[in-house]
Amino acid sequence: MDTTKAKKCRCGHDLDPHQMVLVIQSPLPAGVMVCPVQDCACWSTWGMNPDGRPSTPEQAAATRRLVVDALRINQN
Repeated sequence: MDTTKAKKCRCGHDLDPHQMVLVIQSPLPAGVMVCPVQDCACWSTWGMNPDGRPSTPEQAAATRRLVVDALRINQN
């Protein structure tokens, strides 16, 4: 496995410079990240399991709901 290659986002840009613009701490760490490359409109939700396992489809859906709810609260 080549660990020297940078991880890529869906947009094709390096993942590391992406910026977290919303972080939710509960029930598990989650949020939204955006690409810092000019004219790129890429964004994605992210979530973390405490044991490092990938999110299940149900957890990914729950993360999206948490992010949408947090954005609604922040608009008011």
